[in-house]
Amino acid sequence: SYFQPFSLISNLWLTWMSSIILFGGIGLIFVSLFSLSMAKFLGHLIDMMAHVMINVADSLHVLLPGYFWDRVLVWSFLVSVIFIIMAYFLPRFRVRFCLVICLINVLAIGYLGHRKIMVAIDVGQGDATLIINGFQSILIDTGGVKNKQPIALTSIIPVLNFYGINTLDALVLTHMDLDHIGGLNPLIHRGVQQIFSPDSLNLKHHIHVNAPMKILGNDLIISIFPPSYIGYDYTSNNASLYIAITLNKLKVIITGDMDMKIENELINRNIVDQAHVIKLGHHGSRFSTSTTLLSRTSPVFAWNSSGRNNRYRHPHHEVIERLNNHHIPYFSTHQHGAIQFFIFSNRVWISSFISNQRFTFNF
Repeated sequence: SYFQPFSLISNLWLTWMSSIILFGGIGLIFVSLFSLSMAKFLGHLIDMMAHVMINVADSLHVLLPGYFWDRVLVWSFLVSVIFIIMAYFLPRFRVRFCLVICLINVLAIGYLGHRKIMVAIDVGQGDATLIINGFQSILIDTGGVKNKQPIALTSIIPVLNFYGINTLDALVLTHMDLDHIGGLNPLIHRGVQQIFSPDSLNLKHHIHVNAPMKILGNDLIISIFPPSYIGYDYTSNNASLYIAITLNKLKVIITGDMDMKIENELINRNIVDQAHVIKLGHHGSRFSTSTTLLSRTSPVFAWNSSGRNNRYRHPHHEVIERLNNHHIPYFSTHQHGAIQFFIFSNRVWISSFISNQRFTFNF
């Protein structure tokens, strides 16, 4: 789904220059059999041509950077090209073909403008949740680091590419543990318009969340409550933001890594309300997602983000028992991979990227 505008221009010289380089290089093998010095001289000329071809292409790449398109837009573009070719060879049907092309693109753009998707990205023992609201995109947490490389490079950025997202409208960091902020730098380099976190960071477009805030969009409300607002003593995990999401009337809550004490404090202060979907706190730790929280929110579905065979043994069986006691089905990234929530009208389709399990419900 990657489109390079400069490729349309570069084809004007890349096609014939690359042919000269290819066949010229093969020809030099035979020239070297008769005259090695002549082969070296001609080789320098071909080498110089290759450098010119590559450097000009690189310069255009900087001037005209590439863009990722959603696969729906890619297919509409390809189908439109086919109909344009057909219109060229079948002139008597040109008007009809033009109408079909217009209809296909209107439907594609209409879909992209109204899509409501949430994705629990599989980042191993970490967190990353993507919210897509039409052309608006918000990422909550950025995953961690593996083998000294941000997991975002291999897990989050490919997901953004898949959905045709070039720049994030907002990035929310629940707290400052490495498994939640490990992919911050590559995502900033890619493009983020606003960054929200509970700590004061020396970053461009950063907003320090020291009071309740909202991120708004068409059919989207993300309410963010900082730990300082609760006025409770907290450790690094309990410094997590409490995030309540309403996407097309679907209510979702994310509690970061906070434990039961902070959950109960939020409940006592009437900050926690009912939700259709809940993310298990602290990757499914036994010290989070209390029975009180489940009773208060009454979720229809839950999901967890944890690594396969992680040393913490998340999700803990105590949490799974609580879910079972409340008859709440759940998916976990360590078993199901990335989890997609597709919201349409008052119905949600939940699917796993690496298993055939599906779940749907009305709200």
